[in-house]
Amino acid sequence: MNILEIKNLNISYKFCGKKISILKNANLSVKFCDYICIVGKNGAGKSSLIKAILGIIPIDNGKISFINLKRSDVSYVPQFNTGFANMPATVEEAIFTGAVRPGLAKYCRINKISDITTHFLNKLKIPDLYKRKMMDLSGGQIKRVLIARALCSEPKMLILDEPFANLDEETSDILYKMFDRLNAFNKITFVMVLHDTEKAKKVSTSIINVEKGKVCQVINKK
Repeated sequence: MNILEIKNLNISYKFCGKKISILKNANLSVKFCDYICIVGKNGAGKSSLIKAILGIIPIDNGKISFINLKRSDVSYVPQFNTGFANMPATVEEAIFTGAVRPGLAKYCRINKISDITTHFLNKLKIPDLYKRKMMDLSGGQIKRVLIARALCSEPKMLILDEPFANLDEETSDILYKMFDRLNAFNKITFVMVLHDTEKAKKVSTSIINVEKGKVCQVINKK
C-alpha cells in the first residue's frame, strides 16, 4: 500500500536572474514500512527532493500526495541545524519540543513524553546528556539528540538528510541497527538521503538515484 506518491515533480530556483532546474518530472512511490535510501552526487537534488516532500520549499509543478498519512505523522531530521547547536535549552527541553509540535500536543501526556525521551536516549547511548545544554554538545551528540527528538513524536514516517554525516563508525553502527529494528518491529517507514551507496543496497527496500535532475527508483530486496 502506497503512503506517498510523487508524480511529474519539477523543482527549480533562480540564480542571477536565470532559472536553474533541480528536478525534472520526478516520479516515485513509498509504501508502508518501506526503507528508502536516496543516493546521488552532491548537488544532484537529493535534499531538495525531501524538502519538497516536507513542504519546506516550493515546487514548480507536479503532485505530492500523502495517502492515509497526515503531516503530523511525519518527522524530519535535517543534516545541519545550527539553531539547535546554539540553543541554551537542555537536551530534555529540546527533545520535548519534538513531542509537542502542532497536532500532537493533545495526544501526549507529560509523563509519557518523559518515558519515551529516556527510552530513545538510552537506545542512542546518550542517557548522560539529559540535563546538558544543547550548546555544549558536539556535532555528533546534537545529531543523536535530534534523532531522539524526531522519534519522540512516535512518527509513522521518518525522513532524514544524511543522518550519518560526521559520525564515527561506532555511532553510525548503533543508528543503523536501531533504524533497522524500528523499521522491522515498530513499522516506521524510513526515507533517508544516504552518501554510502553500498550501505544503501544492504539496508533499503528501495533505492532512489538522483542524477542530473532525473530520479530513478529501483526496488531492492533486503
